[in-house]
Formats: sequence, C-alpha cells, structure tokens
Amino acid sequence: MPVYALLGRNTRAIVNINDTEDEPTLQFDKKIYHVNESTGFIHAPIERKGDTSSTVSALCYTVAKSAQGSSLHALESGSDYKSRGMSNDNRVIFGPGVSMSTCDVKLIDDSDEDAGTIEIPVLRHGSDLSSVTSVWCATRPSDPPSASPGVDYIPSSKKVEFKPGKTEESCSLTIMDDIQNPSIEGSESFVVFLSSPQGAVLQEPYEANVVITDTFQDIPSMQFEKRAYTVKEKDSVLHIPIIRTGDLSFKSSVRCFTRTMSAMVMDDFEERRNADESRITFLKGEKVKNCTVHVNDDSVFEPEEEFQVHLGTPLGDHWSGAMVGASDIVTITITNDEDAPTIEFEQASYQVREPPGPDGIEVLNIKVIRRGDLDRTSKIRCSTRDGSAQSGVDYNPKSRVLKFTPGMDHILFKVEILSNEDREWHESFSLVLGPDDPVEAVLGEITMATVTILDQEASGSLILPATPIVVSLADYDHVQEVTKEGSKKMPSPGYPLVCVTPCDPHYPKYSVMKERCEEAGINQTQVHFSWEVAAPTDTNGARSPFETVTDTTPYTSVNHMVLDSIYFSRRFHVRCVAQARDKAGHLGTPLRSNIATIGTEGSICHTPVTTGTARGFQAQSFIATLKYLDVKQKEHPNRIHISVQIPHQDGMLPLVSTMPLHNLHFLLSESIYRQQHVCSNLVTLKDLQDISETGFLDDVSYDSISLGPGYDRPYQFNPNVREAKSIQLYKHLNLKSCIWTFDAYYDMTELIDVCGGSVTADFQVRDSAQSFLTVQVPLYVSYIYVTAPRGWASLEHHTEMEFSFFYDTVLWRTGIQTDSVLSARLQIIRIYIREDGRLVIEFKTHAKFRGQFVLEHHTLPGHKSHLMAPDHLGGIEFDIQLLWSAQTFDSPYQLWRATSSYSRKDYSGEYTVFLIPCTVQPTQPWIDPGDKPLSCTAHAPEKFLVPIAFQQTNRPVPVVYSLNTEFQLCNNEKVFMMDPANTDVSMAEMDYKGAFSMGQTLYGRVLWNPEQNLNAAYKLQLEKVYLCTGRDGYVPFFDPTGTLYNEGPQYGCIQPNKHLKHRFLLLDRKQPDVCDRFFHDVPFEAHLASDIPELQPMTAMPGVDGFTMKVDALYKVEAGHQWYLQVIYVISPESRSSPRIQRSVTYEVSRSKRDLVDRSGRLTLDESLIYDNEGDQVKNGTNMKSLRLEAGPSATFNAHVGSSVGGGVAAVTLLVLVLLASCFLFRRCRRSAKKKSKKAHKVYEEYPLNTKVEVCMDKCVEKNFSTKHCTVRNVNILNRNQEPNGKAKVKQVNLEVKLHNNLNDGTEVTQVLFQLPQVWRKSVPVQSNPDKLPVYTMASLWDDLDSLVNSPSSFSAKTGDRGTIKPKANFDAGEDVAALKDAIEGLGTKEKVLIDILTHRSSAQRQLICEAYQEATGRTLREDLKGDTDGDFEDLLVALITPPATYDCHEVMRAMEGVVTEESTLIEIFASRSTEQIKAFCDVYLQETEKKLTLDLKAEVSGDFCSALLLLAEATRDDSTTVDTEKAKEDAKTLYSAGEEKWGTDESKFIDILCQRSIPQLRQTLVEYKNISGKTLQQSIEGEMSGDLEELLVAIVKCVKSVPAYFAERLYECMKGAGTDESTLNRIMVSRSEIDLLDIRTEFKKLYEYSLLSAIESDLGGDHGDCVKAICGGDD
Repeated sequence: MPVYALLGRNTRAIVNINDTEDEPTLQFDKKIYHVNESTGFIHAPIERKGDTSSTVSALCYTVAKSAQGSSLHALESGSDYKSRGMSNDNRVIFGPGVSMSTCDVKLIDDSDEDAGTIEIPVLRHGSDLSSVTSVWCATRPSDPPSASPGVDYIPSSKKVEFKPGKTEESCSLTIMDDIQNPSIEGSESFVVFLSSPQGAVLQEPYEANVVITDTFQDIPSMQFEKRAYTVKEKDSVLHIPIIRTGDLSFKSSVRCFTRTMSAMVMDDFEERRNADESRITFLKGEKVKNCTVHVNDDSVFEPEEEFQVHLGTPLGDHWSGAMVGASDIVTITITNDEDAPTIEFEQASYQVREPPGPDGIEVLNIKVIRRGDLDRTSKIRCSTRDGSAQSGVDYNPKSRVLKFTPGMDHILFKVEILSNEDREWHESFSLVLGPDDPVEAVLGEITMATVTILDQEASGSLILPATPIVVSLADYDHVQEVTKEGSKKMPSPGYPLVCVTPCDPHYPKYSVMKERCEEAGINQTQVHFSWEVAAPTDTNGARSPFETVTDTTPYTSVNHMVLDSIYFSRRFHVRCVAQARDKAGHLGTPLRSNIATIGTEGSICHTPVTTGTARGFQAQSFIATLKYLDVKQKEHPNRIHISVQIPHQDGMLPLVSTMPLHNLHFLLSESIYRQQHVCSNLVTLKDLQDISETGFLDDVSYDSISLGPGYDRPYQFNPNVREAKSIQLYKHLNLKSCIWTFDAYYDMTELIDVCGGSVTADFQVRDSAQSFLTVQVPLYVSYIYVTAPRGWASLEHHTEMEFSFFYDTVLWRTGIQTDSVLSARLQIIRIYIREDGRLVIEFKTHAKFRGQFVLEHHTLPGHKSHLMAPDHLGGIEFDIQLLWSAQTFDSPYQLWRATSSYSRKDYSGEYTVFLIPCTVQPTQPWIDPGDKPLSCTAHAPEKFLVPIAFQQTNRPVPVVYSLNTEFQLCNNEKVFMMDPANTDVSMAEMDYKGAFSMGQTLYGRVLWNPEQNLNAAYKLQLEKVYLCTGRDGYVPFFDPTGTLYNEGPQYGCIQPNKHLKHRFLLLDRKQPDVCDRFFHDVPFEAHLASDIPELQPMTAMPGVDGFTMKVDALYKVEAGHQWYLQVIYVISPESRSSPRIQRSVTYEVSRSKRDLVDRSGRLTLDESLIYDNEGDQVKNGTNMKSLRLEAGPSATFNAHVGSSVGGGVAAVTLLVLVLLASCFLFRRCRRSAKKKSKKAHKVYEEYPLNTKVEVCMDKCVEKNFSTKHCTVRNVNILNRNQEPNGKAKVKQVNLEVKLHNNLNDGTEVTQVLFQLPQVWRKSVPVQSNPDKLPVYTMASLWDDLDSLVNSPSSFSAKTGDRGTIKPKANFDAGEDVAALKDAIEGLGTKEKVLIDILTHRSSAQRQLICEAYQEATGRTLREDLKGDTDGDFEDLLVALITPPATYDCHEVMRAMEGVVTEESTLIEIFASRSTEQIKAFCDVYLQETEKKLTLDLKAEVSGDFCSALLLLAEATRDDSTTVDTEKAKEDAKTLYSAGEEKWGTDESKFIDILCQRSIPQLRQTLVEYKNISGKTLQQSIEGEMSGDLEELLVAIVKCVKSVPAYFAERLYECMKGAGTDESTLNRIMVSRSEIDLLDIRTEFKKLYEYSLLSAIESDLGGDHGDCVKAICGGDD
C-alpha cells in the first residue's frame, strides 16, 4: 500500500530473465593453427562453454583454400589433407560433463618416406647385367575387389630402373590409414604387377597380392587423457576425461574404478567398485567421456592424500571387442588447503564510543575466528598497537597468546577502552595477530583490525579559517612572496621551517583572517602543531608516505611551530598539521598545510656529496684542546679548559661527551640515558645541579648573544619564535664559518671523578703546593643526522686529549684525595658445573675508582666480600676467590670465582655480590704488596645484583658413589673393544653422543681410572644393569643419603617410585633368571660382555667391563621419554672375583622377580652404595647414563618388579627354612600352557619369596662365616588348609630370626616373629597331582563369584548410606563461616578448625558454607585456603569444598594436562563412576571449556583404549536392574569366542559388552562366562590383552564385582613402597567419603589384616595426615 500517494496505471511489470551466458556454445579455442605436414594430424581443440549437463554435438568439416583436399571417399595423389564432409560421420559429440574435444584432420606428407609406404623388391638376374633395364610397376584391384583404390591405398604406376650391375630395386606403394575416421575393415587386398619391361623379359612371379591388415590398429581403445590430476577437497566432484580412439562407429565401454592409496574410501572419496555399475559407455561417434569421482569434503585438515582410478574390462559391439590403452591408471591427489586451521579477525575495523565519566571503562569484544580444521590446538598472539590513540591513556594495552583448543572456532579478545577527559578528535589504535607465526594454524586475510574510539565531545566545530603554510624561517617575513604562484624559491636544507597559520600576523591576507580567528576565539599562541615528513621522490616518481615526526631531542621539540633543520634534508617533503585549541583546551579539527619540498640550492653549510658516504656527510676533522688556566685567570682560575671545534654541515647535530655514545634513539629522547654523560653537550647546567658547576651548554639570554657575521640570520635566536633549548644549542654555531664551538671549565676533581679522565703526578715541587701533572681525557664526538623519515644515524669519532702542567694541589676541591663514587661494572664470564656437581661462577669487575676490590681488609674489620644466593635455594653458600688483578690502581680489571657449597639441580635466581672497595691516594703508585695486605682504605661493600638462570642438565651419580668411573655408550663393536690404556682415541671420542635408532645394538661399558695406576691388580666387574624412564620429564638421580641435592634419598633406577614410568632389571650376574627379557614381546637381548665369546677379550682389560643390548623394545613407548641406564659394579683385587657378600650355595634356588628392592620398594642389598666404603678392598659402585633415541611409537606397559635378596649364612636352621620355602616356591611358580597361542600365561607375583639376609661381620677378620647374628625377614610360606572351593590361601610371613653363632656351642634361636596378612594377587587355577606335592595359589576376592549376583553394588548406593561423612544435625552455615574466618584471618592458620569443620559436613553443606563465606568476606573460601595452606593439605581441603561432579571433572582435566596423560586416573574415574556421575562431570566439562570431553579424550589417547573411554564418557550404560539370564549367556559366549576361542582377540566385543551392559547384567555375565570357559573373565582379559586397555577392562570387571574392594586395592597400591601417591589418596578419600568409605575400610581390613587407618598413620603425618584420618573416620 502506498503511503501519502496514489498508485498510477502501470502497477505490474513482467521481467524476462535471459540466461544466454549459460547456453551451451561450441567453438575452436583459436582462429589460426600452424602445423607441420610431417606431424600427420592436426587435432583442433573444440571447447564447450555454458551448461555442460547435456549431450551436444556439431559438424566439423573442411573447406579447401591454398591446400588441396582429397575427395570425400578416396585419397588422390597430390592431396594435402583428407577432407571432412558435412555428414554425420564427421560430427563431434560432447557427452554430459565433457567440455573439451578435438576435430581431427589427417595431413598428407608429400615426401617419399611416408609412414604408410611399403617397399616391394623387384629382382633382376642373368649373365649380363651391364646395361640399363626398366620395368613398370602398377596396382590394380583384386578379384573380387577388396581394398579400394584411393581409400585403402593410393593407385600407382611407376617405372622401376635397374642401373648397370644392380640386381634389386624396389617398387614403392602408399597404404592409406583411415585414422581420420577409423573403421575396422578386416583384411583387405589389392594386386601389384610388373609390365612393359625394357631390356629384359618378365618371369614369374610378376604379380603379388598385398594384404592390408588393420584389425588391431582400429580396435576401439580407451585410455585416460593424463596420468595425474589434483583436486581440491571442497570441489567435491572430479571429472576425469577418457579418450576413445579407433573405430568410433560401434558402441564400446570400459569399467572405471577406484583403488585406495593414502586416501581412504568413504573418508576421503566415494568408491567406484570394479563392477558393471562403474562402467563408462561410449555410444556411436562419441570420442570423450568423463569418469566422475565424488570427493568427500570434511572440516579436518589433512596432508595431501592420493588414490588411483583404473580402467579395465573393456567391451565392444564389434566382434573384435575393445581394449584399454597404455594410460589406464590415473593418480588423483586430494589437496586440502581450505581446511587448514586459519585464524583471523572477524572484521577489519571496529568503532566504540569513549565511556562516559572520568573512571568509565568500556569493554570491546574483538572476535578472533578460526576456520578450517578445528580438531587440533592452535595458538596465536594478539596484541594492541598504538595509533593516534595511546595505550594507558585511551585504552589499556594488552598482549596475550590465544589458545584455540579442539572444537573451538572463536575467542573473544577483550580490550578495555578508557575515558579521556581531553577533548580529542576520534582516535584509533590497531590489533595485530603475530608477529610470531601461529602454532598449528595459518593466518587469514584480516590480520590487523583497526579500532576507532569515538570521542564523546569531538564536534570538530573549532577549525582554522584556512590551511597553514610551511616556509623557511629565513622567509618568515616574506611568506606571501615565496608562496605566490610562480615562485620557485624552495626552503633551504640548513635552516629551520616555520608553520604559518591564518591567525599568525605573517600569514598572507592576515587582515581578513584576523577577524575570522577572533570570531572563532582562536588564539595563535594556543595552536597545536605537529609535523609530517616524507622521503625524497624516487627515480620512478613514487613518493614515500608521510610519517609524523616523533623523535624529540634535548634541543628540539616536534610539536612547535618551528621544525629544526635536523629533521629533514635535501629533497625531503615536509608539511605541518595545525589544530586550533578552544578556551577549555580542547583541540579542534586538524588542517594540513601545503607540501614544502626542501631545495638543493641555497645551502648554508653544504659539503659536496662524496661517493660512498652516508647521504653526503663526511667525517671531517675536529679540534679538541685541553688547557690549564692558572690562578691568575680571572673568570676560571685553576681550571682545566676543554675546547672543541667541529665543522658543521646542513642538517647535522653534533654530540660531544667524554663517555662513549650508544643507542642514539634513547640517548636523544630519554633523559635517563643522558645522566651518565655529565661532561657533554647533552645536559645543561640545570641538569647538572649538585654534580658540576660548569658544562658545555651554559645558560644564555638573547641579549647576551653578540650579533654579527654567522649570528645575524632572521629569527636565528628569537625567543618568541624558537625554543629556548634550541637557542642554547645554536648559540654555539657560527653559520658564516660553519663551526661549532663548545667550551667547558672543570676543576681537577670533576675532570677525574665525573668526566672519566685520569691524572698522573710526575713529581711534586719541593716545599711547594704545586704538582706537575699529566691529564688524559677521552672525547667522543658523533655527527647525528636524520634517516628518512624517522630515526637517527651517526658518524662516530673518538680521541684522547692529554697535556702536562703545574697544578696548585691545595686548590684541589678536597685536597689530594678525590671524593669519587665507588662504582664499578661487573660482568659474568662463565658459569659451569664442577665434577662434583657444584656451581662455579666466574666474573670480572672494572672499578670506576682509584684502588681495587679486596676480599677483606684490616681497615674494615668484620666485613668480607661474598656472594649471597637467593632465599629459595635453601641457604646455599658460595666460596669466593680473587683469581687475578691488574697491577694498577687506575680503574683496574679483576677476575673472581665463586663456588657453591653443595650441588643443586636448579640454581636459577637473583644473586647478590658484595665486594669491598679499597681506595688509594690519587698519586699513590702501584707497588706489588706480595703477601702483605694492600695499602689502601676499605669502604662499605658495594652491592651488585646478578640474575642467573642455570639448571644442571644431569649429574645423576656423584663421584663418591661412581668411584671415579666413566660410563660410556658405543654404537659399534670396534670402539667398544678398544683398550682405553693403549689407544690414541680420547675418552670423549669413544663415548657416543648421538641417538640410537631402531635395530641398533647398544654397547655399554664402565671404565675405572684409579688415582694410582694399578694396572691389572684390580678388576672392575658389572653386577647389575637397570633401565628406567621418568614420568613428566622426571630425571632419576642417585643420592641415597639425600644430602647432596637436598631432595631426600634418591636411588635412580634401582628403587621403584611414582616418578618412574618404566623400570627394568636387564642383567644380574648372580641371578640371570630373574631379569626382564622382554618389553611388549620385544626382546632386550641384553648380555654381559663376558657371556659373549667375541667380546670376552674385554675381561682381560684392567678396570673395564661392559654389556650389550638391543634398543628396539624402547620404541614401544611414546616418543619424548628420556631413558636412563644404571649399572652396579664391584671393584676388587684381581685375586677376588666374587663380590663382598658371598652367597651361600644353599640359596641357589629358582626365584621369580628379584632386584635390589623388597616388596615395599626399599633397598635390601648393596648398602655399601649408601655408606662410605673407602676402607674396603672390595668397593661397590654405581653410575648412570642417559640414552637418546631417534623416535618411538606410543605404547604403555607397567613393569612388574619384585624384591631383592641378600646372601646366605652357614646356619643349619636357616638352611632348612630356606629349602622348605624354595620347595613351595618351585611348586607355586608352575604355569599352565596357553592352548592355541602357544604362549605361557604371565603369572604376576606381587609378593614372591623375598628373604633379606643381614650378615653382621667382624671387621677385624676377613669376611667369613664368623657372624655376630643374622636377621631373616619377609619369607612367604604357604598355608595348606584347603578351603571348600579347592583353592589354597597363601599367607605372607614376616619372619624375624636372630641367630647367635658360636662354632663351639652351636646355634641359639633367640626370637621368632610371624605375621600373616592375606595378600591379593592375580590367581591361577589349582592343579592337583597325587604323586606330587599339591600346587597352591592365592585365593582372591576376584575369583569368588558365588554370591556375586545378589550382593549390593556401590553403583546404586545413595550418598550418605555407607559413607564416613554424614550431614551435620542442626547445621548453621553462618556459625561455620565465622569459625573458618577466624581460623584463616587470625595470627597463624588454625588448621585443626579447618579440618574439624570441613571433614564433618556433607558436600551439600560445604557448598552452603562457601556461599556464605563469600557473602561475608567478599572472597572465595577456595582462594583463602590456597593462600593460607600449601602442598597436599591444600589440595585436600580444596577437594573437600569442590562439588563432586566438578571435582571429578578437574581430576580428568589434570590427568590430561602436561606431556604425558595419566591413564591410571582416567581408568579409575571412568570405571568406578555410575552413569549419572559421568553425565554430571561431563556437563561440568562442557560448561568450563565450552567443548565436549570426548573431543579432548580423542586428542589424548588412541586405539581401543580410546574407543572404550569414549563409550564410557558417552554415559550410555544401561541403568536397569533386571537381569536377562539368556542374554548373559549369549554375551558370555560372545566374549569367549572373541578371546579364548580364537587366534588373536576381538577387543571390540569386550568393549561393547563391558562398557554398555548394566551392572546386574554384567554380574550374571561373569558367572556365565566362568561356567563356559572354566576361568574368570578377569583372567581371560589379563591373558589376552595388555597395556591401558587391559587395565581399564580389568578395572571395570573389578568394579562390577565390588567397588569397595577395588578402591581398597587402589588405596593399598598408592601407599605401599617408599613413597605415597598423595593425589590418588586424596581423590579416593574425598570422592568415596559419602558413598562407601565404610565398606572400603572393611574390605581393606579383610584383605590386608590391618586397618586403613593404621596404614594412613604409618604413611602420612602433619596436617595432611590428620585431615585424611578425619575423613577415614575411625579404626577397624
């Protein structure tokens, strides 16, 4: 409906859309072709444009011009080409999708050597061949006619001549090829005959049949046009042309099918099967058809991938069929650049209004987007950059790295806009992506965004009435003349410019402008100026952009109406920008002036340009003099006069100083950088207050300048036009003589102490107060000039001024001694680690006073020079030494060394060096003091702050334990077998520093270099070789006493601890059967050198022993792990081949796992590694070495380690006990063979027979069996009391036997102590044999399935049912908050209050406390707890106040942080949590990270383990409580078929069933599985699988059986051994405290025969232990 109008007559129109551009059009690709007739054919390309979806065709025919065509059906002699007629046979057909074809025309070559020519020999024979004879050779059709003349051959009749003596000639015939219109004609023939002989007679045969066969050549042949194509993934479709040649008059077809290479079917492209559905059919006349392949586009960025397309199974309607040509395979490359993660700003410009109010802040959200593949983690830095808006004034600067985690497509970069009360024009600043290259991404097009801040008050109403004008200051009184049209006068390069505004009386037409300026209220003195400069126009006429001048100097400003000549040079372009300012001080609209180009004429102090100099500036000589003014001089009596004269050039600025001139930009623009240049023209007398009374720049008034030649230029010193600081400088320049003159007058003290001069007293006049002195003063002169359009360059000069004179010493300001500042420079020379691991710092000092630094001096008692370490290094001290001093008192150099008192791994921090300066008299000469203290006066120590960032790379074994041995690795046998005593190769060269690659053999050897050369008197023998790698970059090292590194006892690879990821005992000379042979079924193939015949000569080398191993097994661990080898060896006299502790022959029994640790993880052998063994002849030592690998695939494996054993004694009672135990052990270690895989089941024994034998020797007698007593501990024996289920329980016996040995009286057993706790283990089926001793195994909770189905499950337990923490009755959150607040804010934190409250409130109540606490204090309870507590106690309290779902989420996040994923944490959480709990913490994860947990899990883990975790994370497990027995039997059968019943394992069946069935259903399945297989499902999983998947599925099975028992086992594992896994302990105690911790306590007591509380008490102490015990809730 119209508004305020009426409709006219024509209210409707018809629109016809013409789509002519899409109509199919056919045309040649060009109008003229040039072709050689010898090529045989011209293939003229015809292209189709527009719609290609239909079949189109066109006639292609020839028209004769200068070239003669043949007839349409025959080829006559003399033709140049085979004609194409206007018939359907000559139609070019384009099928769907085909856009290019050819029109083919056959060319006839006139030469005799046509490709279709055949030579038929004609023979002549007879007795007389001396004459010339001839015969005619002609063709005729056969009878019946077959080959057609003119079509199949060219009819011919030619004369064949025989020259004298010739017996053979040939008759040439031309066969026609029908390649222009090929057709299969079969065999055709014609006749060639001889006739009309001359000089000869014809004899038979004089006729011959010529048969033309073209069946093979003209069979339809199909092949690809090219052998390779590239397609973009986003194009989706690729049309591959197939060209058909041969006879096109029949229908033919070929299969076009795909084959995978690096590209995969379905993922990357749609498969074309090798079947008839993939057949490409050519109809009659069709020459080109497309084989279409569909490419699958996805958002994942992948490298280039390839697949192949093949042609095969050709078919044709003709009896000869069809065939495939040579090009039957084409390779397709899929590119994927569009999916590369691309990061850019969403838009290139933003606008934001300035916030109102003085303290207002406006937050602008800048969206940084990522396109392409979002499944990887990308990083890019985003930073702000100043423009007209200034950081800190108009906005808060910001620079941070944006991290795009998987799934994240954008990040908001927040910028705070500040309120600026100044009235400004709209200002802008920029945001930039970079400058560093992005990580895992590329930059898009918009890498810079401009933000414009719209000023609240910017109106732009105040504006100058006309644009300003730039002229030379010399023309300030003649502005109108020099700016009028036609004036060619250009500003001089050596004189300043002035910006003349319309409100300046010098402006042309000022009489008119004055009134306008007054009306607008513009005051000329308040106009704001700025200047813009551009470099000269280049030879191509291009001018550089203008840039605002921003470089200030001590003499000039850039916002003044006058621009000094130091800012421009010849041919520069300059303009000014003027802004009026209103009464309130607000700037109006800026106006730019005309562009002034600096001239090349009219130079004032111009030096001709010299080739090779910087912009024509030349290094010209200057004059510098020193002169002493005696007491008779009136103005400056008894002073040193320094005079400097410097030639001037236009645009030059001279800098004069007695100190070196560096960093010109900061020196000129920042006053703080000029403070050290006291004696220079960079500072004024005002700057020198309290430092010096004179300088090179003295105060000057305009009236005091004597105007004359060189000082009489217009406005040269006018204070109303030029700045005072500029006048103060330029009064030293005479523009007539072009000379700068600087004078300064210093007394001797200033010259020496302040100006850096030095003085030598040659002698003192006797009975006089005068000295004859020699003074040296350095002088640095720099010629500064501008570089276009910003910045400075310089020409540097340096000289030394020196003169000698008599000086009144009584007039020295403070007598003979100067009052200099005792300053110095300290420079670090070298930092390194000494052999014993201590830090050594070497540094040098350069004193800036007369004297030297000393370590200590009697004139300053109680003080010493020393180096103080940072507080966090724990009181480490340094011993400081003075290594060398220059033999002079004049600014001497000295070299120092500081050595740490002990070794640390990390020495980083800020160190403080205190050095005592000791000064001498100015005339005191240097005399070597010898052993006496230096003759000087000491002062308070000078302090130097020295930041050091230094971490010790690796010193795992101190010398005291390595026994001064060298541990070498070799990569070839030749170096390995070199005798170090007889080779010229250095030790360093023999040690291989490179990486070992797959398949290589590692040769390791230990060499002993005793201080005395004992040759073969001592022998080194390897006893054990360990291999280990740490978690999260942990470096194992050996410090058993914990005193060297102050990090507690450390045992390297010998002792298991939570920081080691893998640990293996590779070799044990005494117990070879207990060594680790394999890792993930890959053998180590480790051997001692003495066990390999080829390497046995090494045993003859004194002090050398070695071993070999293969490194292939180490590649089963994910790349990035650093492996370490640790060797244990003995050094003993050659006559003693056995180690210090002799093993009894009674102990030669078979053992399972054994090394140097017992079941608790503590060392049980070779205590000599811990204690000093200096007095022993037999020395035990150890050494470690890091091992580098090239790369490694990912794998996971948990090494099962046992414990070690000591030696035996000759006690009969002990012998009986050991024999009995070993007999039982032998029976227990039998394994049943696995049926089809022919691999033995691994039987893991966490508690094998471990006997520690402590032998107490009499040190006065050589070690033998004269023992004081013997203690035996930890013997595992068997309880033969059979249980009803036929399984035996094995008890661990802690047996302590003390034996008092007396060879005369016998042996007395004084004490026997048995402890029998039950132990868990992985069980083995019981076997019985009446003829042999029964074989016993441990009964395990996991094998008892009788009561499983009906037992309660913790998966369905309600919160609070079986927990130790219950909701508090009469709960009052306010009361608790008050108590917590008092405990935290009071003097010292009251930990007991925190524990009592937080461990006696339910999780819901704790959340209410957190809310109330924040309301009461304005702080979160979490922040206060983290601030007032630390360590494991802090982590536990924070866990208690975290909601359960959030806590689980954070633990999952923590497990995925860092380089290595904590798979054990993920396994525990996902296996033990109910579906509801998993959904809850997945929701929290989504809220906190804005992405799904499953995306991050995919990035962290892989393989079947990943599939199982993802299935659990999706929380799809059935929650029903009903049990389908038949379904359970079916699942049990499926599991049995997927594992035990087949070769290999189908892990997917186990994953699907165990991760999705309900808990009651799985329990029934476990029962049914045992009924089918005769073993438990857990046993099958352990036998069939390995790695993380095995651990996860076993954990699920255990939780299905009993969650409390599972957690009881986890708690035991995290507390056993030398260390405690506090994070696991905290997580279990907190997460189960309200669910089933009471049941966990019960199971723990049942399994280990001692309570959970007692285990906690023995492992934990302090506040953390108290809090864990409070959660535990009591004893059992």
